[in-house]
Amino acid sequence: MPLEYAVESPTASEILRAAKKLQLEARMESDKSYPPSWWESSGRVLVEYEGSKRELLIKLARLVRSSKKS
Repeated sequence: MPLEYAVESPTASEILRAAKKLQLEARMESDKSYPPSWWESSGRVLVEYEGSKRELLIKLARLVRSSKKS
């Protein structure tokens, strides 16, 4: 992820909203956690996307970043 697009600590719900805004097939698994913080059920987002992962992450990061600014 290029630093210019990076978002500090995005939440799963922010990522889900961004994916839905891009009209992608996305769903959240609320009971999942990030391995280093296994005690926090922060959730994860599964997204169906035909392009590259890098391309998807940049699109999502742009939307999450713009929503945090407003």
